[in-house]
Amino acid sequence: MATGTSGVNPQARSQVTRAMRETSSSSTTQKTREELVKASGIPTDIYDGEVGQQHLEKSGYLAAGAPITMSALSMAALRLSQCTAKIPKPIMEGIRALAFVMEKMATDQMVEVVALAVVEKLTPHLEQATAATTSITSAVSDLSLVAVGSTKAINDFREEFHDLTKKLSDAVEVLEAEPLAAPAPAATASYANVLRSQQQPPPTHVAAVARGQTKEQQILIEKAPDADTNGLSDLSEKELVAKANMTRHLMGMEAGDAPPNTVFVGAQKLRNGGVLLQLNSVAAADWLRQSEVMKSFLSHLGGTSVLKTRLLNTVVEYIPVSFDPTTFGALEAVEDASGLPRASILSAKFIKPVQLRAVGQGTAHAIFGFGS
Repeated sequence: MATGTSGVNPQARSQVTRAMRETSSSSTTQKTREELVKASGIPTDIYDGEVGQQHLEKSGYLAAGAPITMSALSMAALRLSQCTAKIPKPIMEGIRALAFVMEKMATDQMVEVVALAVVEKLTPHLEQATAATTSITSAVSDLSLVAVGSTKAINDFREEFHDLTKKLSDAVEVLEAEPLAAPAPAATASYANVLRSQQQPPPTHVAAVARGQTKEQQILIEKAPDADTNGLSDLSEKELVAKANMTRHLMGMEAGDAPPNTVFVGAQKLRNGGVLLQLNSVAAADWLRQSEVMKSFLSHLGGTSVLKTRLLNTVVEYIPVSFDPTTFGALEAVEDASGLPRASILSAKFIKPVQLRAVGQGTAHAIFGFGS
């Protein structure tokens, strides 16, 4: 005679199983943590985290001695869900769901930590840039005031010179009619004295502005790796400027969104065969660096040159070793979390190779490369 549920109608058995599952789930979620920890009626020897860790390491779900992280626990849960085919589907799906939720939490926490480290490293540079901008604005204001003062002095001098010329002309007419004793020289302000009386701005302000903008206005062009020559090495620097401006005109509609009056104003030939092209503004250089714009420019230039990116490297400290900068979307996630524009971070890599890290090391220093 058969025993158990083998003789029970399948539909009835399914209904009983569903009812038992719903009753068990409801009663479990209504229990307090203390009741769940006591595990009344469940044969278990695990009542705290330390014993739980020992069990997971002994069972091979966790690596012995490795730091306990969200990522490690997520992998342990996934291994647990694969340990046997006898686990009911609701329990297996619950374990897998828990694993993926922990993995997502680990990723979010890692991105937040990296973003905070990047922001902390960039904040002093941004503050310096803000202070420099304030100084430049003040210098421009000073120059404007001096220019206004100089213009007024020149106008005053012109009026005085006109009056003096008229008086001299009248005096000459009188002398021709009736010679007189030479009059005492009139005390009038000379043009040189007027100019010397004006305060001149410190020349270092103008020099600082020029040095700060020069690199931002430059584009570095090199020969393509698979090309024998790019046809630029035989040109003079004056010819290179003319060729660059002609290339921009040949772009036609593709250069329609260029800043007004965009023009190449200089070129410098480098010893390695590269060419530094300088535009007349930072906005023009930023426009040309756009991927599609640069692609069109290089194509019209001859198609045998490539843009050489000039990285501004910054050391960012204490980055979690679980962060993989080569993963798709990793740098974009850091940019978004840091409030940086997309494509601001061009590269990122850890300074020390993985094989040289200490056992259990949780963080390391990395080099982030920025385009500007």
